[in-house]
Order: sequence, then C-alpha cells, then structure tokens
Amino acid sequence: MDFTYDSEQNDLREAVRGLLARSYADSEQRRRVVKANPGFDEKTWSRLAEMGVLGLPFAEEDGGMGAGPVEVSIVAEEIGRVLAPEPFIETVVLAGGLVAAVGTAEQRAEILGGISEGTTIAVFAHAEPGTRWSPTAQGVTATQSGDGWTLSGVKEPVPSGARADVLVVSAVTDGGTELFLVQADAAGLTRTGYRTHDGTWAANIRFEGTPAVVLGAGGDQTAAIERALAEARIAYGHEAIGAMDTALRTTAAYLKTRKQFGVTLNRFQALTFRAADMYVSLELARSLALWASMVQEAGGDVVSAADRARLQVSRAGRHIGKEAIQLHGGIGVTAEYSVGHYTSRLTAIDHLLGDGDWAAARLAENVANYETVDPLGAPYA
Repeated sequence: MDFTYDSEQNDLREAVRGLLARSYADSEQRRRVVKANPGFDEKTWSRLAEMGVLGLPFAEEDGGMGAGPVEVSIVAEEIGRVLAPEPFIETVVLAGGLVAAVGTAEQRAEILGGISEGTTIAVFAHAEPGTRWSPTAQGVTATQSGDGWTLSGVKEPVPSGARADVLVVSAVTDGGTELFLVQADAAGLTRTGYRTHDGTWAANIRFEGTPAVVLGAGGDQTAAIERALAEARIAYGHEAIGAMDTALRTTAAYLKTRKQFGVTLNRFQALTFRAADMYVSLELARSLALWASMVQEAGGDVVSAADRARLQVSRAGRHIGKEAIQLHGGIGVTAEYSVGHYTSRLTAIDHLLGDGDWAAARLAENVANYETVDPLGAPYA
C-alpha cells in the first residue's frame, strides 16, 4: 500500500494547516474561543466552507467536492494538531454522512448543500443516558401522528447539540431504529448546552412530542448507523493522531531546552528512551488509522477496520498523553500549559463512540475466524 499523499492532498493539508494555525495560534486563543457559546469560532467555520473543506466527502450533485476518506482524514488530523473545536467530524462525517447515505435527493440537496456552504450545522443525536455505544436507539421513541411523526425521550451527550441547526435523531419505531430530522426551532424541543472536560461543548436534548421528518425512505437504519459510526471512529482516530503528534513534538522540544543538573533533559538516556517509545506508539497508530481510511475508500469492511484502528489509537493516546505530562513534570498538569489539554482531548476521543477496551472486546468475539486478513481488512477463513 502507498501511504504517501499526492500533490493535491498535500496542498489540502497545507491550506487547512495554515488556516487553523492562524485561528488558533496558541492555547490561550483556543481557551478564549471554547469558553463562550457555541464553543468554536464561527468565522473559522465559514472560512473552512469557503475553502470547500466542509463539502469534501459529499457528491458534487449534492453541493460537495466529491473527495474521499483520505482527504477527510487529512482535515481531521490538522484539527487535532491545534485542538480546533470546530465540529467538523460531528457535522460533516457523522450527521452529513448519514444524510448522504440514506436521505432523499431533496434532503441531500438541502442539508448537504447547507453544510458545504457553512450555513447549516447538523449533528447526530444518538447517545442516550445509560447506554454504551450501540447502533440502535432505546430511550427515544417515534410515534406516527397522521401524516407526520413526533419524538419523545432524551439524548445525551450530543456534541455541539445546542448550536445545531438540524438534528439527525435515531428513534425506536415498530420497524426498528429509524432516523429523523428535527429542526432547531421545533416545538417540544429543549436543548441544554454545557462544557465538557476537554473544553468542547455538548448538550442534553429532550424531546416532548417534538415534530420530526423521516430521513430517507424510513425503515430500520441500524446498518447505516453502524457504518456511519465506524467512519466517524476512523476520523476521530486521525484527529487523535494530530493531537498526539503535537504532544510528542512539544515534549521533545521541552526535553531539549529544560535543564537539570546543568544539562538538558534529553541528555538523560532513560528520558530519551521514553520519548522514543512515544514516537513508536504514534507511528503505529498513524499507520493503522491511515490503513483504515484506505479500507473505507476501497469499499472494504469499514466496521472491522475502524475497530482495529480504534484499539491502536486508544492505546497510543493513553501512552502519549500520560508520558507527555510526566516528562514535563509539574508544569504538565497546569491549566496554562498545553499538554494537559491535549491529554484531555485524547481522553475524550477515546470515549467517543466506543473506547479501546470496547473495540478489543468486539474484535475478540470473532478472533476464531481471523485465519487470514486480506489487504482491505476483510477477515476470511
């Protein structure tokens, strides 16, 4: 497999990196942005739209750019590099991916076109209190009322849910788990936003007889949800790669400048070995995350590939985050220094849509069938 980017992909990376570097030049600038609602910079979001970034994975007839998972992974990694709080994965990959997969032509044109232009923020309201990373809904029910539908129940946490213009909601019906569209100003909709430990924003969303429109043709959408969640896990993995890369670089620079006993810390062999182990963890995670994106682009078993990438990224994130703080000493745990924020975000990513232990358990369920693995990640006997 060729893991190198072509010239257009390199240009995309440099353009996004330049924009985000200007928007979040330092950790203090990010802290100012995430402190206030909606928790991200609306101007940066608009600039990403102007660059075509928000429409990357959508078909051209739906207002997008017709790019693939590798391009999405490039953007996600650059977001992670500076901890940019813009809801790119939540809106473009997850909610937008579901609309692109099952929505009608009219729904795709309206919602995906709005996302691409930066005028619509859509999020997937799926997680429910007391549940753990299931592709099915349990606590929110949909009831048909005449020609329409109404929703009742609670979704939490919903990343960027308080700011969203459109909610893609999973709900239980007689046909299984179906998907619905709910407008931000719908009657019976209550959204309570709050900050999470990594500085981003989430929401508790309550539906009380809230009017909703079926996404697509209706029917059970569990398979579509499972695939969309897998694609989002891969994208979050790339965001974590960007965060880990910055955490490692920051730590290496600190070891080269901080002195103890008259010499810089990188002169101590044990500390250098620990930094080298961090690099190995990063590159293992990077390779597997990029491989998962290539599996997705080739139409392989994206769910299995996402689980494998999730497991490696989870292990690497824990290792690099903890070592970055430890090698910085006391300064590593202060709110004013960046490495603690990177570790916090890596922890949050690890628990979004399924952590490493969860992924390992899923892979272990089918371990007896993994005699051989083809290049696209589909195990067969």
